[in-house]
Formats: sequence, C-alpha cells, structure tokens
Amino acid sequence: MLAPALRIGYVVGPRSIVKNVAAQRIYIDVQGDRVLEFALAELIEEGEVQRHVRRMRREYRARRDVLVEELDSRLGSALSFNVPAGGIGLWVRADESLDIDAWSERARGRGALMITARHFSVDGRPRPFARLGFASLNPDELKEGVRRLAQSLEL
Repeated sequence: MLAPALRIGYVVGPRSIVKNVAAQRIYIDVQGDRVLEFALAELIEEGEVQRHVRRMRREYRARRDVLVEELDSRLGSALSFNVPAGGIGLWVRADESLDIDAWSERARGRGALMITARHFSVDGRPRPFARLGFASLNPDELKEGVRRLAQSLEL
C-alpha cells in the first residue's frame, strides 16, 4: 500500500487476537523500526494513509484505463482480457495462433516487458497468458509500451 521496503503491517481485530499476534511477532521479525512504526501509526490515525490510498486507487485506475484503451486499439485481435476492478497489473490471453513466449522475447528486444505465464508456473509449461504491469508507468510510457508490443507482434 505504501512501500514494500517499509516491511510494516498492522492488524485490526478484537483485542485478544491483536494481543496474541503482537506476542507472536517476535518470532517473525525481531528488527522492527519503532520510530517508523510510531510515525506510520500517527499517519494512520490522522487519516493520511487513507487519503494516500484513495489517491493511488484513482491514479492506478487511470493508468489501467490507458493500458486497456491502448491494448484494445492496437492489439484487440491478438489479446483478450477482463478489466480488473483494482490492482496494478492486467492478465491478458493471447490468441491461440500466437506464440506468446516468442512474442515476449521480441518485445523485450524493443524495450517492452511482457511477463508470460511460464514465469509464474511451477512446471514452466508455456501457457497463452501474460501479465502487464502498469503501476510504475505514466500514461505516455504505457502508450509507448503498447506501441512496442504491437511492433513486436508484427515481426
């Protein structure tokens, strides 16, 4: 929600459960940063974290919408997908006539990253799916990325 490197989480629940979780925490993480934890607790109590989450949801939704529009426009016949309600990535399915892993390699050569399902599977078998992340890219970068994917498909 904020930054994975912070390594901070929180629990909301009945006092008995929170107390038990806090007692067990020492077995999982003995290096907590108390100053950071107190600062974040204050931000949560003041509503700053909630405001940040609302802003990021709007931003990620806008980025998702740009990606969806570009994919529909440039690659609608090659890819199908369902638009997720949230998240930071889009799972796409390639047309059966395409070798998505070969396409991914060509795209990588053009500077566009499309991580295929093979990289997420236990057995490494090829599957006609890929994940396209959009969280770290602005709208212009997303458009350029899809343009490069489309160029890579045409080879």
